[in-house]
Amino acid sequence: LEPSITTWTPKPGAVLDLARILKDPADSKAIINPPPSTKLYKDSWEFDLYLAEINSAIDSQIFQHKEWIIFYYNWAGFREYNLVIRMIETDDNFDPWPGGYDYYVDFLDLSFPHERPAREHSYE
Repeated sequence: LEPSITTWTPKPGAVLDLARILKDPADSKAIINPPPSTKLYKDSWEFDLYLAEINSAIDSQIFQHKEWIIFYYNWAGFREYNLVIRMIETDDNFDPWPGGYDYYVDFLDLSFPHERPAREHSYE
């Protein structure tokens, strides 16, 4: 790393004083770690709460029509960037979902081409 670059991994109870570190990157009080007894990890996770919400969303009307996908990307407004992504709806094993979505988004002009554009571009 460059000596002028400071990295920080946030932890529960830790504090990063950005104003201090910008004034003096060597300021030892700019990063305050939590006390040693601070609990960093949960003992249990309540996944059911989140899974129920995700599973209920799967049948939502919004996911039934391709027009909603186009609406979403237009609403987000991310464009004029030379990036093409391919979205493939998959099952839990990352196999394509039968009848699921499989489409490209070209962020240069915010279009939805049927195949990957031939021009040079970033691709994810």
